[in-house]
Amino acid sequence: MDAKIERLPVKLKVSYQTQEDLDLVLCILGERVKSCKVSKNQQGKYKKAYVWLKGGVY
Repeated sequence: MDAKIERLPVKLKVSYQTQEDLDLVLCILGERVKSCKVSKNQQGKYKKAYVWLKGGVY
């Protein structure tokens, strides 16, 4: 695989209902998580967070 592609970071949009749901997702992703930002707009049935994974293929 091309070395440049292997270093590309991955951004995930996570929809969740409770903080425990988000915590579980972050626990499953483990050390792959580079950062997580909770969206300011938390209205509606589902809340949103953006999770960036460290570059590399898993």
